[in-house]
Amino acid sequence: MNLQKIYTALLTADLAAAEGWYTKLLGRGPDYRPMDTLVQWELFDQGGVALSTDSEIAGRGVMFLIVDDVAAERLRLQG
Repeated sequence: MNLQKIYTALLTADLAAAEGWYTKLLGRGPDYRPMDTLVQWELFDQGGVALSTDSEIAGRGVMFLIVDDVAAERLRLQG
């Protein structure tokens, strides 16, 4: 398999609310809105995060973020 890019795709029932939360988490708005039901962030050359709506299966998924200082990120997000 010769992967060019990889995205973590997360499904939500409320795209606007999820976009706001991930904008705060990532420190900037999405890079692309290819359709009304999809927003994407390019986080590095090989991939990123995509949010899409699907109310039937929304709320399930896991994404692991590795950061230098978890406590500092927690405080930033709570503030």
